[in-house]
Amino acid sequence: MRFVVTMVLAFCLATPMLAGCSLMGGPREVETVPAAPFWQSEYKNGRDAVLHLNNLLRRDPDNAPLLARRAALYLDLGSPGQAIKDVNRALELEPTLSHAMITRAAIALSTQAQGPVLAPRSAPGMDDRVTAEEISQARADLQRALELDPGNARAQALLAKAHRLAGDPASAMPLLDQALETDDTLGLAYLESALSLTDLEQYEEAAERWEDLVELRPDAVDLLLESAKAQWNAEEFGSAEDMLLRAAALRRDDPEIFRQLALVAASEGDEDEALEYDAKARRKAALLGTSYSSLLMVSTPDEDGEVEVRPAHMPLIRQVAEVEEPASAPEGEAEAEVRERPAPQRDLMAEARQALKEKDPALALALISEHFDQQSPSAADYCLQARTLAALDERDMAMDAARKAMDEEPENACGYHNLGVLLARDDPQQALGVLSQGLEQASDAAAMRNERGKLYLLLKRFDEAEQDFAACIEADPNTAVYHLHRAIARYQRGNYQDALDDADRFLLMKPNAAEGYRTRAAIHQKLGNQEEADRDLESERRLGQS
Repeated sequence: MRFVVTMVLAFCLATPMLAGCSLMGGPREVETVPAAPFWQSEYKNGRDAVLHLNNLLRRDPDNAPLLARRAALYLDLGSPGQAIKDVNRALELEPTLSHAMITRAAIALSTQAQGPVLAPRSAPGMDDRVTAEEISQARADLQRALELDPGNARAQALLAKAHRLAGDPASAMPLLDQALETDDTLGLAYLESALSLTDLEQYEEAAERWEDLVELRPDAVDLLLESAKAQWNAEEFGSAEDMLLRAAALRRDDPEIFRQLALVAASEGDEDEALEYDAKARRKAALLGTSYSSLLMVSTPDEDGEVEVRPAHMPLIRQVAEVEEPASAPEGEAEAEVRERPAPQRDLMAEARQALKEKDPALALALISEHFDQQSPSAADYCLQARTLAALDERDMAMDAARKAMDEEPENACGYHNLGVLLARDDPQQALGVLSQGLEQASDAAAMRNERGKLYLLLKRFDEAEQDFAACIEADPNTAVYHLHRAIARYQRGNYQDALDDADRFLLMKPNAAEGYRTRAAIHQKLGNQEEADRDLESERRLGQS
């Protein structure tokens, strides 16, 4: 199993040793380039440096060192087509310019297309593999450069890369040791050493090299992530967690970081923490609108509601050990079979509803997202998602989910209900229209009619409010809150005796509800029953303190 390393272009541009990273999909190789370091202190970025070199080369177009320097910058900025033109011209003018040879070798070993197409090899129609011919060309340039400049650490590191890409990581290691003796701050050498050690299945040593690289660039999130993967593969779970927590502090909204934290926690046997991190990762992915694939295997709950949590993958060091010791017979094989067996089918939406009921909307959203990854959602699914997002105060996303429910099943009133509730705070008139439209689809939806009645109260349309609450009570006389709401509507209309009847009914159903005593106290005051009002206010005060 090969260890694939990915890095974003931003890190490449910030480091003169690393460049040309692909922004396209698919496996990517970390890029290297002997970029001229002068521009990092003199210019804001490499593009400013290129503009400066352009001006100098207009005055002196045959200046080989300047052409070589600009070629390195072009490669650093992701333009290998322009880089190869400059470096070839520089070597025509000055065939012994070692810096130009090193740059040409870096271009040959890069995963970017050469020639006029300025795009990664992983772009459509491109082959992302470095060919044997390119490796041979790079070796020739690097060997010649080392003859001219025997102590050039970057040339040694690139020659090591050529060996690794040719499938000979063992030959790369002595060259990398020499490079690090010459320059112990050369990130390229640490990177190539980590990759070569991984290819040699020396995962603990590879993890150490990644740590060295992180020390050079402590704020590079992608390096922290790659280092964490290396630590995990070496079963250094504590170090992996440290790297990931540092990455999370720098990039708080990245679901991949929490996904990896869940894997590390499961590998350490901390099931609760693994599930917590996995739920956070799902939530962050849902908020970003991206799909999510867990790195955990979770069993179905047992009789006590307990679940078993396992990592979906094994560290590379353990895989190698199991291949080397196949005689760890039936028990080991049984464990491997359990790891590979897919988790039984779960009712994710039922679990999500329960999580929301238990006031854990983050977990509910994670479960909903997993359900959406597995099958097309129904209107009811979108409605649950809307309620969950609303509980997380993600109102815009919640409204979007409610509208999707309306589009999915126009005859299902739940979408109208959820959207109406969400609109009520900012636009009660629009909310009223949405709820009325929903009631045309389902006239017996008491909960939605209750929401419309509350809007009528807000808009001081008390007659219509009382009518809606009366219809709710007729449809469902055992829901206490409908009686409370009708009591308020009747109070506002001046019908105090009937309001008192409703308040009494509400308190019979919910004797510990402070809002019931507060409402009844107001009604008693209007009826001139001050003693009863005082008793109700005292009951409200006592319940408020408990």
